[in-house]
Amino acid sequence: MTGEILTRLGDNVASIKLIPGSHGVFDVRINGQLIGEHTHGPNHEQYFPETLDILQKFNEVLAGESLGVPSGAPPHSH
Repeated sequence: MTGEILTRLGDNVASIKLIPGSHGVFDVRINGQLIGEHTHGPNHEQYFPETLDILQKFNEVLAGESLGVPSGAPPHSH
């Protein structure tokens, strides 16, 4: 997933850091904003974030920041 994100986003990403949690759980964050997570269900099934969902959310965060909207706040519509 990390390699594909770096390939697709090119110069928009300086680095990606994976900080694992307990039992293989991890979050995907951009500027502190949670945009995806790997979790476990009640029967130990695993839920991974989809790469395309992560890319879309990343682009939404970038678009909001280019409009001067703080990360985590929705852009205002005119």
